[in-house]
Amino acid sequence: MSIPEKINNTTQRFNERYDSLMQCMASDIKDSSAMLAYFNWRSDWLVYPRLDEIQKFVSLQCTDSAEDGALYQASPDTMKDR
Repeated sequence: MSIPEKINNTTQRFNERYDSLMQCMASDIKDSSAMLAYFNWRSDWLVYPRLDEIQKFVSLQCTDSAEDGALYQASPDTMKDR
């Protein structure tokens, strides 16, 4: 599963479907569990949400970290109600 882009790469404008896509992603995770690999480096051509923006939709617990990023666990019992 991919995290929705906050900015549409083609138009360089805000992704109008961002909130609904994030809610769909959070809903899908509620039925199972998921790991998020979040890297600290940024690409100039794709604009994804910051970690704090993702946590508005999905509760995450850091399970491991390194210099270039971290792994987070999202599971049904830690999900925020939407």
